Amino acid sequence: MMSQQEVRGGWEVSSGSRLAMDSLLRFPGSELARADVRGERKRVGIIGAGVAGLVAAYELEQAGHHVTIYERSSRVGGRIRTHAFSDGCIGELGAMRIPTNHACTLHYINKFGLATRTFVNRNPAGYYLLRGRKSRIGDWDAVAQRFNLPLKDRKDPIILFEHYMTTAMSKLLRRERRTRFSGRSSDLLAEYDCMSLRQYMENLGVAEETFQYVGHANGMLQYEHSSFLECLLDFFGLLRVDQVEIVGGMERLIGALNDQLRRRPLLNTVITGALVEEDGVVLTGSTREGPVRSKFDYVLCAAPAAPSARISFTPELPPGKMQALRGLSHASAAKTLVHTASRPWEFNDGIYGGGSFSDMPFQQCWYPSDNSRSYGLERSVSYTGDEDVRHAFAHAPNRWTALSMEKSRSAGVLTASYTWERNARRMAALTEGERTDEVLKSLEILHPGIGPVVDDVVHFSWDYEVSPGAGAFAYFAPGEHIRYFAHLNSAHPLRSPRIFFAGEHASLIHAWIQGSIESALRQVLAIMRAPSGSKVIAEADVVSSEMPA
Repeated sequence: MMSQQEVRGGWEVSSGSRLAMDSLLRFPGSELARADVRGERKRVGIIGAGVAGLVAAYELEQAGHHVTIYERSSRVGGRIRTHAFSDGCIGELGAMRIPTNHACTLHYINKFGLATRTFVNRNPAGYYLLRGRKSRIGDWDAVAQRFNLPLKDRKDPIILFEHYMTTAMSKLLRRERRTRFSGRSSDLLAEYDCMSLRQYMENLGVAEETFQYVGHANGMLQYEHSSFLECLLDFFGLLRVDQVEIVGGMERLIGALNDQLRRRPLLNTVITGALVEEDGVVLTGSTREGPVRSKFDYVLCAAPAAPSARISFTPELPPGKMQALRGLSHASAAKTLVHTASRPWEFNDGIYGGGSFSDMPFQQCWYPSDNSRSYGLERSVSYTGDEDVRHAFAHAPNRWTALSMEKSRSAGVLTASYTWERNARRMAALTEGERTDEVLKSLEILHPGIGPVVDDVVHFSWDYEVSPGAGAFAYFAPGEHIRYFAHLNSAHPLRSPRIFFAGEHASLIHAWIQGSIESALRQVLAIMRAPSGSKVIAEADVVSSEMPA
């Protein structure tokens, strides 16, 4: 049986307070309201129409500023990408879940009236498929027998991993009072940043067999060489028990933001130059129709790190900032969506949402939560990392059944393979036919007889996407928080800033929508508080036949 869980949910950074999720993740509504209630409205150019760029544009327009967004691809949304099959069934190729403490993300979902439902993030009815043995997640002891574990480690792998992570967090909660990554971070934060997940486990004296057991049970083994601090931060979102999804797909958030803009993003527009002048910034680039020249009071670069580094900035970016944009590490991720005519994992296996985890190449299989209904009193519990003791623990149901038995006999979509890092790169290196064979072979082991109801397969790898490019999300290697975080967030030029930088890579909450939005809002506040009154070119965004000298 699955025991009550302690998962650490999120964390927050606030100057002058201890390391806590609740302050970092909150929506800065009062700050936005006070930021610039008077003064001349500014013209702001935004590079990138992912969620960071769209949120920034929305908030700036709400305050009366004039905004133009440039997007190099033919679509908005960046790494939020919902795939719709021909019958209307959907699956997520990018972000698929939202922890309920991600207040910035939920603010916009609620503001635009988007319906949400529970995303089942932990289901004891799912499977572990490890070392050739398949067992229910709730019957973890059957899989544990396949590992040569020390007696003290013969426990639920989720509980073990949570213990290792909360041990580290508890030290920070006691010792850290000001947690800014400025290059002068505390000794303990620097220590966590400069060691890998594997090194942390080894320092704790975790046996190799235990590391394999725990790491495969939640997929984190794929990040064994990443910064331990990165893994610690991700852990509080990844395993939080109470999460939601947007009914109709995560792209509905993108659509709602886009619909609210007075001026839609200019698609298929590549910005290649940013020239800082005394009274503003000139952006240059091109569309399919010809060159573009635009002048603004301020510019927000909300493109991912790699495309940002390809822009020619004048004056040049400082060496430290350019190295941060070029050198920061990104994680590989790939998904395979499988459309089925019915849902045998529901009516045969009794799995309604949640995931199955394996040491096989498919790594994780996630089941749709759209037919899940909780029952019984058993609850999962996760520690949130909040400083407010009233919100120290999150709770979610631990037992799930069908919302509708009729729906179990209807079409559905499995995220049949969700892979990270080496697994993602190995999967992406296969031909499409080989990938399909690999995934369907694994599905047949998990759910014997599923083959005949499979009628469509979609593969997607973020490593092969030109836009946004550079991988699925930022995921720092040891030492990169200390080396890069301050540089990624610095405005340009330093003395009289005109260009600001935002995006998931510039936040502390990598791999989540929340990080992109939080980063954008910080820079929106900086732009709102910046001096106004600059001269700008009228009709600045029309296509021009002339480029600046």
